Amino acid sequence: MMPHLGQGVVEEPNYSHLLRLTDRRGIFEHAEFLMPRQAHGYCSDDVSRALVVLLRVPKPTAQIVAATDTYLKFLEAAVSANGAVHNRMDASGAWTDEPTTNDCWGRTVGALGLATRLGASPLLRRRAGRAFRR
Repeated sequence: MMPHLGQGVVEEPNYSHLLRLTDRRGIFEHAEFLMPRQAHGYCSDDVSRALVVLLRVPKPTAQIVAATDTYLKFLEAAVSANGAVHNRMDASGAWTDEPTTNDCWGRTVGALGLATRLGASPLLRRRAGRAFRR
């Protein structure tokens, strides 16, 4: 007999939709059902959220590790030399805004801090730490 969820059994989440929305640049900001709305591009807010989710996967697959690296690359690029953060990128990979310290900055700093602590490899943790300190 299978225990009910209320009895302490927790199933691992399915990350297929999150990964479906992810390409080589990051996670698309919006979707229409199963399909990413590529014309809407990306935002640091959502990339930060996605990074936080994947950093907490107990036994990451190769696909999850690759997506984690993709999200970190996005955030590394989003953090400007003075520490402010770009939030919006179009589907071609061009930033469409000026760096800011608005709420996207807080989410980015939080995600980078978590990656510094929970990253799957020493290299990922060092990269996240450098971006965090910037």
